[in-house]
Amino acid sequence: MQRAGALPQMYDMRKVEEMFLRTLKVPADEVLQPLPATENMDPVSENVAATMGRPIYVMPQQDHMAHIMTHMAFLKSPLFGSNPVIVKTFLYPMATHLRDHLLNYYLVEAHNAVDEASKQGLIPDEATEQTKVIIQVQQFIEQQLGAFGQELAQIDQAAQQFRPQPPMPPDSSMQVAQLNAQIQGQALQQRAQVDQARIQLDQQKLQIQQQNDAAKLTDQQQARAEKLQAEQFRQMAESQRTAAEMAGRERMNTADNDTAKLLAAAEMATGEKVAVSTGTGINPGTR
Repeated sequence: MQRAGALPQMYDMRKVEEMFLRTLKVPADEVLQPLPATENMDPVSENVAATMGRPIYVMPQQDHMAHIMTHMAFLKSPLFGSNPVIVKTFLYPMATHLRDHLLNYYLVEAHNAVDEASKQGLIPDEATEQTKVIIQVQQFIEQQLGAFGQELAQIDQAAQQFRPQPPMPPDSSMQVAQLNAQIQGQALQQRAQVDQARIQLDQQKLQIQQQNDAAKLTDQQQARAEKLQAEQFRQMAESQRTAAEMAGRERMNTADNDTAKLLAAAEMATGEKVAVSTGTGINPGTR
């Protein structure tokens, strides 16, 4: 069983561990658990430190009974521990501190009793015999500090009203609202950009359609103009052909008439009829 006097050796082991970590170039505070405290404060200093909000620790080698008595006297004093100005900062840490003194007193007394009994040869080095000694020590402490145990329970209950409240998380409702408004603004802006792009695309499609329609209309107009011009040329050619035919017929008629006149004159001069094989003469019905 570990003796109470060996407990402070944990600080020596801490030095060995720190030296080993330095050889590995590993920061000790990133690996090792922090030690509670190394300063052995007297009970009066602990009373003042607890009142001023500074941490206080119990060390195994302290005189726990003297500390408990001093702390309880301070706590019950109307001027000090029971003073409303002091109790709100003193009572909660002191309740835990008194508990730790009680437990360390039990720890030290049990280890010392077992160690002393083993040295004097009163018990063999067996767990069963050591347990008997420990139970006897526990019964002795219960008789000695039974009333203190009841007071400690009342102190702890009263101390709960002064228990430090965990820090409230910062009110982020305003930040959330601002972020939400920013997200909505960005969504509206993106939607407006999409709508604007769609409008521009529709306008481009409409412009292309209008250009295609205009080009198609121009082609149709040009085709109609060419067709009209061709029809005009055809009609002009037909008119010219008809005029040429009429002019030819007119010339033929004129020539026939002239021939008929000459024949008629010849008949009158000779008194004979002249047969005409071509032309119609003046009177085409007379032979």
